[in-house]
Amino acid sequence: MCGIDARLEQEARALYGMLLKREPDSGLIGRYIKANQVLFVPEAMPDFSELVKCGVDLEALEFAWRLKNNKNPLTSKLHIMIYLAEARPENFNDFFNVRDRRPTALLILGWHFMRSLYKGLKGMVLLKRWVRA
Repeated sequence: MCGIDARLEQEARALYGMLLKREPDSGLIGRYIKANQVLFVPEAMPDFSELVKCGVDLEALEFAWRLKNNKNPLTSKLHIMIYLAEARPENFNDFFNVRDRRPTALLILGWHFMRSLYKGLKGMVLLKRWVRA
């Protein structure tokens, strides 16, 4: 496996883990690598390996960066992973509501609102520290 493929595999594992809190299978990783190779010119392919290696909260960083510039490369890579993960049958329950949760819906919504505020603030700090643009 070449350096770029290894880097993209690390990215795939980090993004999938961020989204679904588990490891992706090798087929999904392969598709992520191929999608990146098709969508990004090798010389201009964004490198997030340092962020992954340092354990930076990619979710917070992506959220803040998307608020500043919705066409940033991290959001593009996250979209790739979401598209690939959503198409997998084993992820159906993670992307579609399959049970009635009306009684707790407002509590869940409130929790995610507060979490989003936290992630946004944390992401702004990470953006200043890690992104040079």
